[in-house]
Amino acid sequence: MPGAWRHPVHPIVVMPAGQSGPPGLPWLEDSDGLVARRFDARPGTAYLVRPDQHVAARWRQFDTRALRTALARATGQETSP
Repeated sequence: MPGAWRHPVHPIVVMPAGQSGPPGLPWLEDSDGLVARRFDARPGTAYLVRPDQHVAARWRQFDTRALRTALARATGQETSP
């Protein structure tokens, strides 16, 4: 994703135990389901997590436009209408 975002975005896919992540993206196995329980994750849920681990936004389905808007808000780049 270099050059695609003003601020670096590092996607990480969290998969249930026994499943592999999508090719070409970093992923981790939620072997005990802890991530899913703590974050109320369901298949397709997406999160914007700041470096300090604060959840800045959550969507039940990934949306690039919503991600760009939330990223702008989280980094103080949001403009007033």
